Amino acid sequence: MKKLAILMTAFLMVTTLFAPAVSAEEELSFNEKKELLVEVARDYDIPPEILIAMAYKESAFQQYGADGEAFESTNGDGGFGIMQITNPDYVTEEIKTNTRANIEAGAEVLNEKWELVEDGTLPSIKTTDSELNDRDIIEHWYFAVMAYNGFVEYNVPKGEADAEDRGYQEHVFKLMENFGELNLADTTFIDDLEYTVINDDGVISFEEDTVTFNEPGTYTGMDVKTGDQIYLINNSNVDFGYLYEDDSLIEREKVPYYTTFEVVDDQVLFKETNQSSNHYGYYKVKRGNTVGYLSSSNLNLAERDTTAFETFDNVDMENVNPDKTFTINFQERVNLNEDTVDSEHVYLVSEDGQGVFATVELLENGHSIEVNPTYDLESGQTYTLYTKGVESTQGVMMGTPIRYTFTVQ
Repeated sequence: MKKLAILMTAFLMVTTLFAPAVSAEEELSFNEKKELLVEVARDYDIPPEILIAMAYKESAFQQYGADGEAFESTNGDGGFGIMQITNPDYVTEEIKTNTRANIEAGAEVLNEKWELVEDGTLPSIKTTDSELNDRDIIEHWYFAVMAYNGFVEYNVPKGEADAEDRGYQEHVFKLMENFGELNLADTTFIDDLEYTVINDDGVISFEEDTVTFNEPGTYTGMDVKTGDQIYLINNSNVDFGYLYEDDSLIEREKVPYYTTFEVVDDQVLFKETNQSSNHYGYYKVKRGNTVGYLSSSNLNLAERDTTAFETFDNVDMENVNPDKTFTINFQERVNLNEDTVDSEHVYLVSEDGQGVFATVELLENGHSIEVNPTYDLESGQTYTLYTKGVESTQGVMMGTPIRYTFTVQ
């Protein structure tokens, strides 16, 4: 595909936007601004996690400075407000004095950069679980986020060891991981992509039309709607999430992976601590008679899981007693990658969608997995044992995802 060489500088051009009036005399709280960022992002079909991290990177969520005037960049690029809208010819008084208008301007600019990805001016992105350019997958916005600040050479990653030189978009992605509690796909391979500087302003063109991440992408967890069916899976190195009992977000209990819920209210809630470094929100959910709140970093839409499981018979499932330990045997000549033998890839779920706490371990022979439920299974209850995404030590996926359904004696 022949690319169009277009000039993209750090100056962002924004059309005039109209929004409800917001007082210029009083800075909104961090939580109020994060709520606005989520609302606007959803309106513009952008993962809210991205817009929140960009606002923090641009201004640390400041719309106004200490003098009560619009917060202005100190680096001389003429940026104003929470999203640091630049180019004086396009900065209106409303964008200086209205937090929503400023956020909407930033969202419109970011969407313009996404359109450059879709028309082939910027590289497209594919992850192992998706088609090209899925707006709901955070990693697919990598080059659009880069272009928001400038599709220029200084934003090309310069090596993992020098964090300060990894570029604007890398800082934004790191904020989503650290403050948004997301586990994003590795981007360090982009360091090796070849590019050409096409003008004196440092604007670049990558040689590749399409960039492929060799791992699954990360779907936004902040676009859920009332009535959606979701399941819980944590993005950190644990095998559970927390269900908070009420909107105070204080009392909580552990919930196993893959437990299903229904979204009761799609209005995001942030903790009352009102911290700028807390970038994930909470949504009200229910399961049977239980109602509570789950973190957006733990939410996954059930409809997005299109895994095609097949029945597997190479597992001992006879005489399933409540205290049974399960053993799954793979080919003897294959050693499994221990990093993929965990509760994300091997798990038990009851027929009513309740996940099961269990220890998942790779046995010494290297090709067998032991699944030991933490508590006795319920007699008469039907469960399904799932295995997906398990790899060999050579990085080869171990065949088709499998499942086995059984009833406890």
